[in-house]
Amino acid sequence: MEILGGPQSEGKLVNIASLVEGLSHARRMPAFANGTADVGVYSAVRSVRPDEGNIPAAYAVGIL
Repeated sequence: MEILGGPQSEGKLVNIASLVEGLSHARRMPAFANGTADVGVYSAVRSVRPDEGNIPAAYAVGIL
């Protein structure tokens, strides 16, 4: 199934897709998957910073 919409209509499309999925139950977990994932414990999360030396000033790095 393909659902199309105009610009700025992503929210409506996601809602439509969610409703269709809820009614049809078309998506199923594969038989080989058991629905769990091993999650490790992390002591810290590395900080990633871009190399701003080679990014043109026209691109606002780190500004939302």
